[in-house]
Amino acid sequence: MAVRMESQLVGHLKSEVAALKAQRDDLVEALAWLEQFNPREGEGANERFERLGDAFYKDTGHLRPGKDASMDCGISEEERVAIWQKWLDDGRNAASSLLAKHKGSV
Repeated sequence: MAVRMESQLVGHLKSEVAALKAQRDDLVEALAWLEQFNPREGEGANERFERLGDAFYKDTGHLRPGKDASMDCGISEEERVAIWQKWLDDGRNAASSLLAKHKGSV
């Protein structure tokens, strides 16, 4: 009986550890998204602009507003601004929601 209870406890603890690791991973991802907007040591405004532009392009496939897009890119500057703003809003909202969700459980 004691061995069975110990086995159940170990199983429960493993499950709890897995859940905590998942929470940690989610929170690290949210923090990394928010942190990317901070300048890096020795980074100038142009380097920061380019780094954020690269992240935006990687996530959306579009050049960030302020970059020269070819006439055949298929969208206007106004559309790129709207996509940029949505990218910012979606990322910030996802991070904020995740942080709020876990605020009491971390």
